Amino acid sequence: EFLQLVEKRETPDIEIEEVNCMNMCKKGPNVRMVLDGEVVTIPTQMNDIEQRRKAFTGVGGDPGIQRVWGAANSLLQGTLEYEKHGPPPEH
Repeated sequence: EFLQLVEKRETPDIEIEEVNCMNMCKKGPNVRMVLDGEVVTIPTQMNDIEQRRKAFTGVGGDPGIQRVWGAANSLLQGTLEYEKHGPPPEH
C-alpha cells in the first residue's frame, strides 16, 4: 500500500493524497501524479490510455503499486522525462 511506503519515509518528497473521484472508477484504483502543483504524465511508464486520462490505472496489488512508486522515485531523481498538464481538477 502507498501509505506504508510513505510512512517508511524513504522518500520524504512524495505525498499521498486520497481523492473521492477521478471519473475512472471502473479502471481503478487510479493514481495521478502531481509535481510542483501540476499533473504530470510519464510517456515511458504509461500506456496510451493512461497518458490520455493523465493517471495510472488499475494500480491494485503489489506489482501496480511498485510500478507507480518506482516511477515517482525516478521522476524525483530526474531520470524520467515527463509532460506537465496544469493543476489537477478540483473535486
